[in-house]
Amino acid sequence: MKRLVPGVLALLSVLVLAAGARGHAASPHASAPRHFGTTFSPGELESRSLDWRAALDAGDELGLDFLRVPASWDRIEKTEGQLDFAELDELLERCAAKNYSLLLTVGMKAPRWPEYHVPGWAQPRLDLFQTIVDFLSIPFIGQHVGAELSTDPVLRQRTLDFVKETVNHVKGLPSARAVVAYQVENEPMDKAGPRRWWLGADLVAEEAALIRAEDPGRPLVVNCWCEDQRISSFPWGDGDYATRNALAIGDVIGLDTYWGVGDIPANQLDAMNRCVNRPRTVLARAEALGKDAWIVESQAEGWGSYQPTPDDVRWLVHQHESLDFKTILPWGFETWYEKKVKKADTALWDVVEELASGALHVSGSAPTTCTVQQGENLAAVARRLGIALAALAAANPQVKDPNALVAGQVLSVP
Repeated sequence: MKRLVPGVLALLSVLVLAAGARGHAASPHASAPRHFGTTFSPGELESRSLDWRAALDAGDELGLDFLRVPASWDRIEKTEGQLDFAELDELLERCAAKNYSLLLTVGMKAPRWPEYHVPGWAQPRLDLFQTIVDFLSIPFIGQHVGAELSTDPVLRQRTLDFVKETVNHVKGLPSARAVVAYQVENEPMDKAGPRRWWLGADLVAEEAALIRAEDPGRPLVVNCWCEDQRISSFPWGDGDYATRNALAIGDVIGLDTYWGVGDIPANQLDAMNRCVNRPRTVLARAEALGKDAWIVESQAEGWGSYQPTPDDVRWLVHQHESLDFKTILPWGFETWYEKKVKKADTALWDVVEELASGALHVSGSAPTTCTVQQGENLAAVARRLGIALAALAAANPQVKDPNALVAGQVLSVP
């Protein structure tokens, strides 16, 4: 028996090491493709009296290859049990035709105010404890402490039902080929909205498990504010709650990076940590877990008294690029577009176009060629090839109208 002990121990060591290797699989970050895009919200454009279809077409000028788009519950299920996916279907179809890669957000939270896009018939009913919490404020700051909405069992089940219906609908669409990942909620574990509500990690994990069961072929993104949250998570003071759980639940952690965060006292003291130091740390943590990290919101519109200049936008994107983030989505398309069409102010629009050209530039020695496919314009060809629109246009000076290509036409590829 004594002679068998070393052999048994050796076998156990091999098993433990193998388990550890499986637990720390190689991160997909090194081989991940580069994407540069933005968030596109039909509801936000509509609230600004702008036509989302015209805005989507105008976006071709920017040369982006990636969009984050919402499946907004309040726009899809205005009446309980009557789901109308017509607008979402049209959005996905138009984006797929333009060769965008898409990140589809699902759940009760979606990008843009009021953060919680819950239809009127499904509004939360807080228990006594959460009702009290909902009316408390953080000392010296004056912000709401914020109730945990995921404790409402009825709202929780309705959310899960909506997520399941949405995923099952989308995965069967021809345009689903454009959806490269789902985002589970939007900043779910961060306090946001008029009353700074938040969702517990247990609900996010349940939603993630449901999506994986219904559509296992697509990775999941869970995003959060890129900041130390010891103050914003008052009274429990867990500064890593959202980040830690986003890393544990998702395949990709999405980071929201903002230099200016309104006029909250002393918030600018943490700006470098939010934009540079913490993103570096979180990316390293993700890679150590065999996962990836994306920048899903890089501030490119104003908040309160802070109004970024083109140089500010350029600086923040360059920080992300220097840290080797492969997917970077500047935030603020609706603002750039509104300024462009209503005020003839193209400063932010132009800097994003410039940054997209640099981020998606592919260098090569000798030009090759490609053939235009049915229905493609120059922007769609650029996205299909994964190169900058400006570079493709420069290589094809004979193309006078980028929206008037003909199927079978041959283009030079830089």
